[in-house]
Amino acid sequence: MPATETIGRWSFDVSEAVVRSGGEERRLENRAARTLALLCEHRGRVAGKEELISLVWQGRTVSPNCVAVVIGNLRRVIEDDPGSPIHIVTVNKRG
Repeated sequence: MPATETIGRWSFDVSEAVVRSGGEERRLENRAARTLALLCEHRGRVAGKEELISLVWQGRTVSPNCVAVVIGNLRRVIEDDPGSPIHIVTVNKRG
């Protein structure tokens, strides 16, 4: 995986867990950064909840909405309108 990924107007520094746009910088918590890295790595492919839990949470038992919370946090960070996302999109019944 490249050290930096581009997501819309944002540049995601994978090793530093930071997204930047212009002079703005937003640090991501560990699970959010790992989730975003996984989504970037598999760009254009649907990643299901079970896959994310397996790879990001490494199979730990977690609450049913843990993935939704992290995805919601990521949308608030990188989407211009988190209510109408274009970079992290949910595909009903798939991921």
